[in-house]
Amino acid sequence: MTKSTSMLPFSCTVCGLRTCTAVSLFPFNDHRRPALTPLLYCIDCRSAHFNHEPRNDDSLDWHKRVLQRNFEWSALLLRKLSQFGSPRRVIDIGCGIGTWLHFLDTQGISGLGFDTNLTLVAHARKTLDLDLRGEIFTAENPAARAFDADLLTAIMVMEHLSKPRALAEQIARYCVRQGSRFYVTVPWFEDLRHLDFDDESKEHSVFNDVGAHVSYFSREGMIRMFDDFGMRTVGTVSGLAWSGLLFEPHAGLAPGGPHAPVGPA
Repeated sequence: MTKSTSMLPFSCTVCGLRTCTAVSLFPFNDHRRPALTPLLYCIDCRSAHFNHEPRNDDSLDWHKRVLQRNFEWSALLLRKLSQFGSPRRVIDIGCGIGTWLHFLDTQGISGLGFDTNLTLVAHARKTLDLDLRGEIFTAENPAARAFDADLLTAIMVMEHLSKPRALAEQIARYCVRQGSRFYVTVPWFEDLRHLDFDDESKEHSVFNDVGAHVSYFSREGMIRMFDDFGMRTVGTVSGLAWSGLLFEPHAGLAPGGPHAPVGPA
């Protein structure tokens, strides 16, 4: 029996399969040329992505403006996550100025942050006295390994990545080795109904920043991506702005054991 092969032109950045096709054109919100960018939709995991490079303009002023709001959201998130067990040591990936870690510190929870924006990291070190690293998180990072986190988080980060599977693999490798859990939240993509997009509307849209957000995850796609690297869902956190999924290593992938399996690139 011959196995069928997809003839679609693009690979999905979430599930890794060649099952994407262009379904719509979207206007940039940052005055790029050409003015339109095609949205590629995966018929398999029902996620979507753009092929353009994400705009990187994560400003310090913006983080300062939303600090109090995010501090309040952090309190709600910790209450929700604590239903699955209270964390003791948290690594936050894409931590910005460290608002989430700052809140955790007030609750007696240790934190370590990673962010490639050196301006944000320097500000947090100076004003909040947080342990933040201006570098990309990897499973083999010496500081991360020594910290021995029981929870990793990525809060509104992965939508900015053009190759999210690379980070997912690093997170899974760390969690499998250390026996950690991982919580992720993104602007969830609820299938093609989002194509009813009106750039003039004041209502929230998952496509509210096409220039900066390039990966759009369905929950199914996120679950399958981490499953490829040895992680399973523990539960769903809902009822807050940072709604998301909590993952842990598959049963049998014990701490200190072999690395998580590698799925499609």
